Amino acid sequence: MYNGVSVTRDLEYPFTTNADVKSFKVIDGIYAKDKYAVYRYGNYIIGADPQTFIPLNHGFSKDKNNIYRYNWIVEGIDKNTFKVLNQDENEDKYGIYFSDKNGIYFIKVWERNPYSKLEDIDIKTFEVLKNGYAKDKNNIYYNSFIIEEADMNSFEILSSDFSKDKNYFYFDGGKIKNIDVKTVKIFEKSFDSKYYLKDKNGVYIIDTVSEKYKITKLKSADTETFEILKEGYTKDKNSLYFYDYELNVNPKTVEIFKMENDYINIYYLKDKNGIYVIIKSEIFPYEYKITKLENVDIKTFEILSEGNARDKNFMYIFDKKNKTIDIRKN
Repeated sequence: MYNGVSVTRDLEYPFTTNADVKSFKVIDGIYAKDKYAVYRYGNYIIGADPQTFIPLNHGFSKDKNNIYRYNWIVEGIDKNTFKVLNQDENEDKYGIYFSDKNGIYFIKVWERNPYSKLEDIDIKTFEVLKNGYAKDKNNIYYNSFIIEEADMNSFEILSSDFSKDKNYFYFDGGKIKNIDVKTVKIFEKSFDSKYYLKDKNGVYIIDTVSEKYKITKLKSADTETFEILKEGYTKDKNSLYFYDYELNVNPKTVEIFKMENDYINIYYLKDKNGIYVIIKSEIFPYEYKITKLENVDIKTFEILSEGNARDKNFMYIFDKKNKTIDIRKN
């Protein structure tokens, strides 16, 4: 056992054996070794030589034979000239730039192989910026690709995965059309992999849950009074929104009920006119069914557990299988 973890090494799949106790040695808080093998958090690093193994930074390590990323060999990299170019390990979540004598490369944070080689790059002027961006004297890069037509002099990295220059607004290094770069504002809060932003012309939601993001304009949103609330809700002076759904409720008197568990995919809210329930589908792309509960007593309505609720007259039972509300008398 090492730090409460059982340390084993592979013999021949599916068999493993415990680490050699007599020669076992802790290298640091992440790595350990014995005379046979090297371990990372108790897991065997296949092929690592315990005599020459050296931990590096940003999840990399090396020995006389190879460069490793976590528990895996990084194939095709010159071990003698290998260098990590990221300076801040807090930036690793956006991916890592590294180099050897043959070029500059990019690898996503949890990927093994393949990594990407940056093409047509000026190695002497290459510089890692932040949030997955980098530059040389000729281009701006996001991850491993060139941001086409980016203006070098006015390019600015914003929050999260956003950037802009004098001509374009970008997300994940790609242009977002029809956004006014002079007036664009990014809201700091996001929900369920969705970002909110606005410009002089409207309010927008960027949905990043799939590899190809989707941008939706909230058609009737008032840009001056639009604000982020919580758990996917936003509002302006006229309406309340749940993601890109406009709800027919009064934004001035609305109250959003706190749910015990978000994973059950049901939400309740009320205004002066009634109680409303929103049920989320479990299959992507997600859809939302919004219903007003009939004959409910607003004053005594309360949330129970597991998506259920009650008032003085009825129980409202959430049918998880059919995604419906079953109303029963008390």
